[in-house]
Amino acid sequence: MKLASLLLYGTLVSGTIVGCEAPGPTATAGSQNAARQRFFGQPSADVFAAAEEAVAEHFRIERSDPAAGIIVAEPKEGPDAEAGATLRKVRGAEERVRRAAEVRVENAGSSAVVYCRVAVQRLETSQRQTFARDYAARDIPNETPVDREGATTPEQNAVWSTTRRDRALESAILRAIDEKLAQLPTTTP
Repeated sequence: MKLASLLLYGTLVSGTIVGCEAPGPTATAGSQNAARQRFFGQPSADVFAAAEEAVAEHFRIERSDPAAGIIVAEPKEGPDAEAGATLRKVRGAEERVRRAAEVRVENAGSSAVVYCRVAVQRLETSQRQTFARDYAARDIPNETPVDREGATTPEQNAVWSTTRRDRALESAILRAIDEKLAQLPTTTP
C-alpha cells in the first residue's frame, strides 16, 4: 500500500500523468472552424471593405466593426438543399433552417487573413421544450411561469442549433472578396 502511494506521489510530482503534456488552447483555436484565405499585399482596410460588400451580397449586415475586424450578418432563413431525409420531412412537417455568417479580417503584416464561417442552423424549440424535463435533474413540478416560457415571446424562446457549415457559401464569399480586391486600382510608388 505504501509503495502504491509512493508511486502515485512520484507521478504527480513529475507531472507525467496522461493529459498533463497536452498543449493549451491557441489564439487561433476558434479559427479552425472557418474557411480561411490570405490576401498578400493588401491593406486590411481594403480587405475589410471588400469583405463587407461580399457579405452584403448574401446577408443583411447586423454589426460591422472595422477596428476589431469583425462582420456579423443577420441570420437569414431559407431552404436547406443539402439536408437529407429527416423524420420531420417524411411526416411532412415544416422544418425551419437559417444561415448565420461571421467574417473576421486580421492584419498579418504585409497581408490580411480572412476567416469566414457560415453556420447552418435548425429551429429546435419544440424538441427542446418536449425533452426539457428529461434533461432536468429534478422531478418536482416547481417551475415558475418564466421557466415554462409563459411570460416570453416565441422569438425569445426560439432555440437554433448549428448543424453544419455551408462551405459552398463560405467559398463564394471569399471568391467575391478576391474579385472585389482585383477591381481596385493599383498604385505604383
